[in-house]
Amino acid sequence: MSPSKLDLDAGEFSAVDPILGYLNFSAGTFDARFFENLNSLYQSLTCREDADGAAIDDVELDAEAETTDAVEIAASEILDSQPSPSQSLHGTTAAKIQSALTDRLSKLESDNPAFRDSSQARFSIEITFDHLLPQYLEFHHDLFFHQTGQFLLNSFFVGRAFEIVLKKIKRDNLESVESLSEVDRPTFARDLLEQFNDFLGHRPVATLETQSCEPYPNEYIRPIPAYIQGAGVAWGRYHDLLVATLQIIEDTNPHILRAAQFGPEYLQELAIDARAYDFDHPINQRPNHHFGQWDVDTVNNEGFYTRFILHVVTLEALLKRIETCTNGDDYISEDEALLEAASALACTMLMGSGISGNGPGAYDSNTTLGTLIPMIAGFRDQFYQELLSRLDEKHHARMVEEAESRHQPFGAVRQDLNARLAHHRAKQLVNCRLAAIFARMGYPQAATKQSKIVPVASARIHCQIDCLLASANDKVDKGDLESAFDSVNKIVARLKSGIACGAIVDPWNIIGFDANYSLFPAMENTVRDHRVYDLLDLMDRLFGLLSRITSESAASDKDDIRDNAESEMRRIVDWWRKYAAHEVSSVGAVDPEDLFEAASTVSQALSLWHKGGAAAGDMEFWAPHAEILDSPKAYSLVIDALMQRQDYKTCSALLVHWISQSDVVPLEHGDSSFHNLMFRWIAEQKMTLGSVSSEERDAIWKRIRKFHDFLEVNSGGYWEVPEFALAPGNFKKGGQQRPLEPDVYAEFDELINDDLEDETE
Repeated sequence: MSPSKLDLDAGEFSAVDPILGYLNFSAGTFDARFFENLNSLYQSLTCREDADGAAIDDVELDAEAETTDAVEIAASEILDSQPSPSQSLHGTTAAKIQSALTDRLSKLESDNPAFRDSSQARFSIEITFDHLLPQYLEFHHDLFFHQTGQFLLNSFFVGRAFEIVLKKIKRDNLESVESLSEVDRPTFARDLLEQFNDFLGHRPVATLETQSCEPYPNEYIRPIPAYIQGAGVAWGRYHDLLVATLQIIEDTNPHILRAAQFGPEYLQELAIDARAYDFDHPINQRPNHHFGQWDVDTVNNEGFYTRFILHVVTLEALLKRIETCTNGDDYISEDEALLEAASALACTMLMGSGISGNGPGAYDSNTTLGTLIPMIAGFRDQFYQELLSRLDEKHHARMVEEAESRHQPFGAVRQDLNARLAHHRAKQLVNCRLAAIFARMGYPQAATKQSKIVPVASARIHCQIDCLLASANDKVDKGDLESAFDSVNKIVARLKSGIACGAIVDPWNIIGFDANYSLFPAMENTVRDHRVYDLLDLMDRLFGLLSRITSESAASDKDDIRDNAESEMRRIVDWWRKYAAHEVSSVGAVDPEDLFEAASTVSQALSLWHKGGAAAGDMEFWAPHAEILDSPKAYSLVIDALMQRQDYKTCSALLVHWISQSDVVPLEHGDSSFHNLMFRWIAEQKMTLGSVSSEERDAIWKRIRKFHDFLEVNSGGYWEVPEFALAPGNFKKGGQQRPLEPDVYAEFDELINDDLEDETE
């Protein structure tokens, strides 16, 4: 990026020169003055009239323009993996900082002897702004697609990026940074990402004997530093709220802080997790998780955590309350609204700390969430009571009256926070479900619009995959098998990228945790991980699509597409089968190897059928080949392919053959169901009754009647309706059968007669 010329005033010059001195001579050691100067420059540039980076509004999608072309266009556009215009440095304060530093460095090189050799400063500026920060935005596009570069790249974030660059220069002993070629500089920056992304959050990792499991690189992010010990609070949207919050925590009773396991002296950094908070994630069942937690990967020499993480959803809810109270009907002064919001944030931070603990040794295996909740509730009430007593007289009088009406101190702000979070959760649930429904119905524009309302990565990626699956199946229906097959690679790529960034559950967790999710070290604090079933459903639909492409291409004598589809299915089966989801009995997953064998067998049979003439009702061909159908999937694929060609006569024969083999071939497994196919066979024929001649109607009814006759003969026990009756000898007492006593019979008779009389009346 080539920065534009930027004129600085005297105050900005006083901040720029020390920054350049640090960049040129430091080895990346923490310097609070460096962050202070960087924050001062950031604030000054942000407050200029033209300094605010404009967020790019989401393009409104026209839900009415749902044509076939729109389906194909939307399905391709939603896979764009490049950062949006709002996710770049262009127009942000960070870009103006680069311009200010570059311009001033050129001036110092000629005027100040200390900067005659400024190669390190110039190199660190180039690597940070032209490579590291853009690569960071691109690397986390799936997680931060809803955020702008202006929000993500605050002053302290840029400062931490500078630190990591300078440390690598020192560690690699670069005698001259100019020796690093232009080609090598992007690679140099990519190597920094692993160190720069240093926060994961609560994420159970499976431990397996034969597989080393680790979180994926894209799951790690660099949270936005909002406060750094010694440097203060970063300038930005949350500045005033965080300043007031930290002051309240500093003034809190030490006994309460110890109970909450929050030591202000150990808080070296307060950072913000910019990922959209997913209320549908299992971790949300962990109490107070959305209020924040200590970062378990930041431990000092004394064994205490040093970085506390906040979530945007909580901060935004409190800011909205301030805006509402100072502009709405329930007016209170801005100072009082800010103090109440800061009080709620301070208490929620203490509650979050009480759950996570202040160090690795805070809780042992005997500690459960059930034992922590009463303790947290106790210091929470004490915190608000003591804070209420410290308010000024006017504010205190209003808050006492409010506590009586709300039945708790600071009740208005606390209840407002909970209500906004509950509303956010409900909104996410509704929009995510609507997105999934629209996607499966084949309306990708409407689905994408719903998924953007609540910008959760998992909802967006699932929506994209659903849109692609719906589009591909629609192409199969229309006979465009080549385009449908081209969609498979896009679906698999999106699936793997979703797993890599944590939006889709790690498949190793299925066998590693038996599809459970641990909220806390104690075994009893484990919940079912519903994301596993979402993934299994997605894989079933993907294999179903591949099976359809394979069978349809075989039935259409398109051997090249069939061979390519089988090869691709083989590759996906090998990838998916290594996770051994089918070995976990509690999830009921189908062995992908069985699906592949069924698809391959059916494709061969359909290929032979097509080459033999592909005549409807060709029972002579299918009679010997019916024996190769040895699984529900095989029957399902053949019958589906024949029904697509309206060969109902052969379908009825194969359905009867399937039910006759029910002792060895189950009638239902996964998405393959005899009952669904039977109902479909009847329904499709009944739908044509009104548009055919009388002779054809008679033939259809005759075929349906004959089908039921064959079912009766071949269904065995399935045709017999169970009988339920009360009879002597069916009741046990003490492990021995005994007949009913006479008075019991009389009681039954009386009840039955009463019911009959009620019905008659």
